[in-house]
Amino acid sequence: MVTYTTAFYYALSALAVWSLLQLRKKRFLPLPPGPSGFPLIGNVYDIPHDYPWHTYAEWAKKYGDIIHLNVFGHETILLNSAKAAIEILDKRSSNYSDRPRMTPPTSLASLYPVHKQTTITLLEQLSNSPERFVDHIRQYVGSAVLRAAYGYTVKILLGRISAFPAIYPRTVAWGWFQTNGPGFAEEFSCSSRYPLRQCQTRNGEWISRAVLQEVIKNCAGLVYLAGSDTTASLLLTWMLAMARYLEVQARAQSEVDAVTRGLRLPDFDDRNSAPYLDAMITETMRWHPVTPMALPHRAMSQDVYEGYRIPAGTARFIFVFSFFESAILFRSGTTVTANTWAILHDETMYPEPFDFQPERFLQSKDGGKDGVCPDPFIMGAFGFGRRICPGRYLALNSAWIAIASILSLYTISKFVEEDGTVVEPTVEFTDGLVSHPKPYRIKLISRRDVNKALEAAKLEDY
Repeated sequence: MVTYTTAFYYALSALAVWSLLQLRKKRFLPLPPGPSGFPLIGNVYDIPHDYPWHTYAEWAKKYGDIIHLNVFGHETILLNSAKAAIEILDKRSSNYSDRPRMTPPTSLASLYPVHKQTTITLLEQLSNSPERFVDHIRQYVGSAVLRAAYGYTVKILLGRISAFPAIYPRTVAWGWFQTNGPGFAEEFSCSSRYPLRQCQTRNGEWISRAVLQEVIKNCAGLVYLAGSDTTASLLLTWMLAMARYLEVQARAQSEVDAVTRGLRLPDFDDRNSAPYLDAMITETMRWHPVTPMALPHRAMSQDVYEGYRIPAGTARFIFVFSFFESAILFRSGTTVTANTWAILHDETMYPEPFDFQPERFLQSKDGGKDGVCPDPFIMGAFGFGRRICPGRYLALNSAWIAIASILSLYTISKFVEEDGTVVEPTVEFTDGLVSHPKPYRIKLISRRDVNKALEAAKLEDY
């Protein structure tokens, strides 16, 4: 006769066996396919040093949308699924993306005067030396960021860092470090120290009494480096697109002229009346995202997705290519990476992805989006979940007022040689975490009296 005690032990044993079987099942789930590699060193020779997002997109055609790499025992998973990225990093963001509360976009309205003042300086510089438009764009965004972070007005153009591979896993960043690593730490340290010293010189030692100087120096330094480089890339990519897609530029100029009536420079109050302008900026971020490869995430506790285990403590980068469902095992210490460039060029979501078409993001009369194009904000243009870029609203405000103002005063056209040859700007971009257009030439044509417009703007406290 079976007693209650015996039955309890039987049930407990059965539960233990079931738990062990479940654990064993998780441990032996397959890794995704990928290049075979070599013993011990793994895929060290397969890792692309340049433009990895292009290589991984090609691999996805062969291996599927989830790819596995191993370099000296370090596991890397390339996620090619937008569905997985959104499910894990957005819907489960509390587990993968712990981050303090961010500044809401409404609180950035106090910085509107900063953007407008720096925009006037940009427009003056473009008028005086249009051939140096790249330098002027960089100084504009750097000045706006430093004014926001320190209250410091830029008088000289500081150096820049074109990428931040210190946060990359070894399998991604090794090629960059071989070439640029020795000078990275010093350049970052200098770009953090200099603005802080300027602020201390002007305001005394209040900073040291309020909080630790080292914390402020590093945090604000990151604000400058990340904010200025990414926004500069966005604006330079937009100018490249305008030189190639003149009909898009003409439509945007017509919208700006309708709002301002050609009597003043645009203001932030005009934004709701310029939907095509917003769609054009959105399309710029999709056409070539400033960070083609997303930043890492880390699981705070173990998770399971599509029947597969994601261990706690796993850092992840995400490479998003397509909607292909697959089941894989995420081993402890695995790096998971998202390719933002690939998902924003997925033909199933963005038809003719290499064409610049702001119309794909315009609202139709019924309030919906024309076509079937998901918003790049959702698809990772600024990251995923709670670790989405905290400075996105600052960057968008800075980009919007600059773009609207440039369109108001100038037409961006193709460069013309002295012999009359029209130079077609090539669509080529640099490698790195922050990707910029390669050098190109354009011609800025004034649409009206620039000096008169700027003087009027200053008088109106623009």
